[in-house]
Formats: sequence, structure tokens, C-alpha cells
Amino acid sequence: MYQVLKRDGGTVEFEISKISAAMIKAFEALNKQYHPSVVNMLALQVSADFEPKIKNGLIAVAEAKSIIGKLSLTAVADGYKAVIFYLPENADSIDLSAYDYIADCIDTVSAKVELITRANAAGVPIISAMGAGNKLDPSRFSVTDLAKTETCPLARVLRQRLRKKGIEHLQVVYSTEPPLTPLETIADGGRKQLPGSVSFVPSAAGLVAAGAVIRALTEK
Repeated sequence: MYQVLKRDGGTVEFEISKISAAMIKAFEALNKQYHPSVVNMLALQVSADFEPKIKNGLIAVAEAKSIIGKLSLTAVADGYKAVIFYLPENADSIDLSAYDYIADCIDTVSAKVELITRANAAGVPIISAMGAGNKLDPSRFSVTDLAKTETCPLARVLRQRLRKKGIEHLQVVYSTEPPLTPLETIADGGRKQLPGSVSFVPSAAGLVAAGAVIRALTEK
């Protein structure tokens, strides 16, 4: 486990219970209701958000407080369900049958498969966003069946995973633009960079998905 670097240069062991306490204070300060299980999930999300900031087993207290503060504000202002990071481990906490339509914009493959499988079992229509990384042309997005997609690495992996679940068809938003190849950098030891995205590409995919959902709901 890592440690927290205090402003005076001292260190203390990281304690997730302190994050939970900060979350509870944020909810109570604005008279928002909360459930202990939700607080625990938010604390785990904060812990995950810490990872990129950890250097040599340490995270600066200012960085930690910034992450906790941002997530706390999001949780109490926008509703805690909006900040739950959907995973197979917490999927039981959300009753999908309560929804008319689901828009899947998750990046994690295991979580996408779990959500799609559960939505299919519940009989709830779902549209799933495919990869938007390493792309620059927002006009290339369209709505189609997963079985008809090409050039998208995420779609290829998802097809394979869902086929094992007996799911052959899925409505998706995907881009016909082949993903660009990341440049190798000296600073990164010659390794390829993770897929990058520019603001106007993922947002375009979201608008296409939203349009498909609204059309489907208003045609009922």
C-alpha cells in the first residue's frame, strides 16, 4: 500500500476510511441522502483515481485532497449514481429493468460485456459506443449492428466476447475511420502511447447515440 506525503514532508499510511469519512461529510454538508455501500464504492473510485498520481509509493496530500474534493462535489451535486464506475463487481447494485433504454459509453471491456449481457437478459434496449480513440473525423460515426462493424479494435474484441455469451447482434455507434497509429516517443522508451482522444470525437459519438435513443423512445 502507498503512503500520503504531507506538506511538512512527513508521510502517513493511506487509509481508505478517511476517504469514506470525507465523502460522508460532503453528503451531509448539503443535506443529501446516501447509503454506506455508495460511500464505499466512491471511496474505491477515489483510490483508483490516485494511481496515476502515485510516484515512488507516495501521493502528495494536495493531489489526494483535489481528487477527493472533485469526486465529492460530483457525487453530491449530480447524484451518486452518475459517478458509480460500473463494473461486474457492483453490477447487482443497479436494477436495469427500471430503465427504458441504456446508453453504454464504458471503455472497460469487462464492464461493457457485463452491462450488455445484463441488459439483454432484462429485455432492455441498449446502444453501445465503440472506440473513439486515435480518431480525428467526427463525421464518420454511424449507428449499425455490431456484426457489421469493421476497422474498430474495440468492436472486434467485443464481438468475440459477446459471441461466447450467445449474443450475436447489438446496436452500436461506431466510426468507419481507421484508428491512427500512435507515434513512438523517446521519452516513453519507444513504447506506443495509449489511445488518445480529442474532445470533439467522443462527444460526437455521444450525440449520435443520444439521437438514436431519443428516436427509438419517441417512436414507441
